[in-house]
Amino acid sequence: MTDDDATALIHRTMPLCATLGIVARRFGPDAVEVELAWAEGLCTGGGVLHGGALMALADSAGGACA
Repeated sequence: MTDDDATALIHRTMPLCATLGIVARRFGPDAVEVELAWAEGLCTGGGVLHGGALMALADSAGGACA
């Protein structure tokens, strides 16, 4: 599965990933790596990425593993 295929899969099965812009960098039986790029709209004061966005990334990685 290519990164593009894996990204399409997580976007289809977990629509919040598409909303947040999460992409798959590695997706296989031995490892899953997902990435969330910094964006101003995902930040709190001072340009710090919001904890909820980070937890959504972690939860999505766990969901992809399952």
